[in-house]
Amino acid sequence: MTQKRPNLFIVGAAKCGTTSIYYHLMKHPDIHFCKVVKEPYYFSTKYAQIPHHGKEDEINDEKRTGLASFDDYLKLFKEAKDEKIIGEASTDYLYFYQVADDIKAMNPDAKIIISLRNPVDRAFSAYYHQVSKDREKLSFEKALEAEESRIKDNYSFIWRYKDVGLYSKRVKHFLDVFGPEKVKIILFDDIKNDITSVVHEVLEFLELDTNLKVNASEKHRATGVYRFKKFNDLMFKKTFVRKILQKVLSQKARNRLLLKLTNVNLKKPQMNPNTRKYLIDYFKEDILETEKIIGRDLQHWLK
Repeated sequence: MTQKRPNLFIVGAAKCGTTSIYYHLMKHPDIHFCKVVKEPYYFSTKYAQIPHHGKEDEINDEKRTGLASFDDYLKLFKEAKDEKIIGEASTDYLYFYQVADDIKAMNPDAKIIISLRNPVDRAFSAYYHQVSKDREKLSFEKALEAEESRIKDNYSFIWRYKDVGLYSKRVKHFLDVFGPEKVKIILFDDIKNDITSVVHEVLEFLELDTNLKVNASEKHRATGVYRFKKFNDLMFKKTFVRKILQKVLSQKARNRLLLKLTNVNLKKPQMNPNTRKYLIDYFKEDILETEKIIGRDLQHWLK
């Protein structure tokens, strides 16, 4: 029996709500997502210049190098049955936009989902993602200054707070390769304001039954700074607390509890107004170009 090939790709951008879309869609009976790993990074690996040299970059590098061949990649979807949609979500595919050509060569009928967020806020979120993982030690402003040297030193894409937010050329390439009828572009603002409508629009785009109950109150892991880091370590590291939770709760219940506790333990930092102004100026030209390409008003990103 021939292994089915994926025909849906959530390609990014990172920290733009892709995880939320992924978890809502995976509940649809006609959609099968790779369950072994959310982000296999298969098509981007050859462009990523492994090994990366940022702190703990080897964790994601190991995921990439674990897929030695295309057959290994297809095995990630071996549990798929009669679902109409087989998908994966690797958020660096938009950054390494050349993968559009490789995906098209693999499956010309594939469909693409792109989620975009105000690049200023996206950069801040990506920075605090790294802070919360205890990887980033610089201030946000110093990290922005260090970005060029980090790119030269081959830090992975998650460290490239500004560069990842330059969307226009990357989005245009996906549109050119697949055509607008096979690319669904979502704004993070829409996800925040009305996730139910966004999910139903995506299902229409995928030509699936839109009768899917969407739990709009369901939250996924937020980004911020831990109020009590030791408390978080108790929950997530191999401690007696975690061992007890593993014994008394199912994995699903445990994940739900840990998510709630983590989000309660997070506080939302505020960006320095001068830094925001600098980033708005930095991204302005690309925002205006992206606005033309996707046909959406993005003027609120410039405020």
